[in-house]
Amino acid sequence: EFGELIKRPKITLYPVVALTYKRRKKSFYGIGEAQDIIPINKLLNQFYGMESLGVIRTGNPYVLVKNNALKQPLTNEPGQTIIDHYEGGGDGVKFMQPPNFSQEFSKLSGEIFEMARTLTGNTDVSTGEVIGANMPASAIIALQNQAKVPIKEFQSRFFSAMKEVGDIWCQFYKTFYS
Repeated sequence: EFGELIKRPKITLYPVVALTYKRRKKSFYGIGEAQDIIPINKLLNQFYGMESLGVIRTGNPYVLVKNNALKQPLTNEPGQTIIDHYEGGGDGVKFMQPPNFSQEFSKLSGEIFEMARTLTGNTDVSTGEVIGANMPASAIIALQNQAKVPIKEFQSRFFSAMKEVGDIWCQFYKTFYS
């Protein structure tokens, strides 16, 4: 009697689903989609970080203070009056001049960003950005539809893989839960 309660259907699906961009008979290969972009992303992060630091140091530079030059605490309060009590030669309190930041740096980071965008296929059309004011709506729609073809192909593969995941879960629940 107890054996009858334990009878369950057998699991026939293997609990792994593979999603690939390119299908190839009897082969599973490839690299991650973002693997080629990682070095470019690190470089751009470093560029934008240095640009941000340059802007911060220009607006809020370091302060050089010699011994016994200040008798009040120094804060970041805008417009704070600083009294220089230094009795030696030269300034006891002065701002450090930040280094000049080249505009070529910003230009280069923008060019690297656009090159990476082009290499990965992220065009203005696919991201929905404005193409041109003089372009007719029908041409914009045609360009957007053309840009979506690879996306639709991957989307159908993704939906197929998610259906396989659903089938695995369905079989699991039918097998182990009444």
